[in-house]
Amino acid sequence: ENGEKTLPVSPFMLDRTSPRVSYQNNAWTECEEAEIWHSLSHTSYNAFYDAWTAKNATAEISPDAAFTGACGLKIQGNGRFSVSPLTAIRPEKKNVVLSDQNNDWTCYAAVSVMLRNDGEQDITLRGLQIRDAWVFTRYPVVAGTDDTTARIPADGQWHRVVFDLGRVYAADALLGPPLDGANALRDVTGVSFCFEGNGTALSMDDIRFTPRENKGSSLPERFMKILLWLLDPLKTFFRIIGRLQNNTVC
Repeated sequence: ENGEKTLPVSPFMLDRTSPRVSYQNNAWTECEEAEIWHSLSHTSYNAFYDAWTAKNATAEISPDAAFTGACGLKIQGNGRFSVSPLTAIRPEKKNVVLSDQNNDWTCYAAVSVMLRNDGEQDITLRGLQIRDAWVFTRYPVVAGTDDTTARIPADGQWHRVVFDLGRVYAADALLGPPLDGANALRDVTGVSFCFEGNGTALSMDDIRFTPRENKGSSLPERFMKILLWLLDPLKTFFRIIGRLQNNTVC
């Protein structure tokens, strides 16, 4: 300062008591590019791949669907449909997980998405389906609720839906009690945003990940977790009865 030399400032703060983690920096979270280049350990598979795929719907990168940045994902669907970011490829009938992106979600507390219903009827976000290397399927609850679904009103406004990765159900919330995402989401191989609606026009953008705080639980917190775990089977029973009447498997 004032022409005098100063001590250098380190851009990184390291704490040897904390594990090193890498946070999400995947191009698909911004919904900007239709194709993304992937550099893989099998170099023969290096190529541009579609950033998103759709089931029972069409999905395209469009400036009309942007919440932030230049573009967003414009979705046209009917009935039950889903959109998925590319997390694995199947060359020569082999499943190859994209090794150039972070597939360990245990360091995240939540994932959120901005949605805008451009149609004339409400849309149901039936859940965020997360698949792992053991072919298990997980569904995190919507933050502040006990459900994995959310309603997107047909008001032409942007709505942020936040999924709590600390409370993750198996088999579309048919099986309980909820699991802790710190243990259940260690090797993610597939992700799908599942919807239901008629004559649907939907915009999606700005997918964000919230890091998990690395701290221990106090004795009262651990006691409360045990109590809730003991009560969960009863709550799960009534949830199963309701879900069997309206199956919502993605």
